[in-house]
Amino acid sequence: MGSTHLQALQKIPHAHLAAVVSNDPVKLAGDLSAIQGNLDRPGEKLDFSGVKKYGKLEQALADDEIEAVDLCLPTHLHEPAAIAALVSSPR
Repeated sequence: MGSTHLQALQKIPHAHLAAVVSNDPVKLAGDLSAIQGNLDRPGEKLDFSGVKKYGKLEQALADDEIEAVDLCLPTHLHEPAAIAALVSSPR
């Protein structure tokens, strides 16, 4: 789902991908080819060379430059990640 969200993000004026979070170094390198996702299409390789990379969500949430969070996780992980993002938000 992350690549689908990134394609949509790229169509939004003045929006850009600031960081990615994964505990998998292969995914942090942009290689999502092993991910099938729920759209029944093959994964792909993305260019993450210009973005920050974090191994844990908490690290990204501590970064003052991160202005928004897009959850691209399995559904059962949405609730704890969303709550963490909301709790860490200074706004």
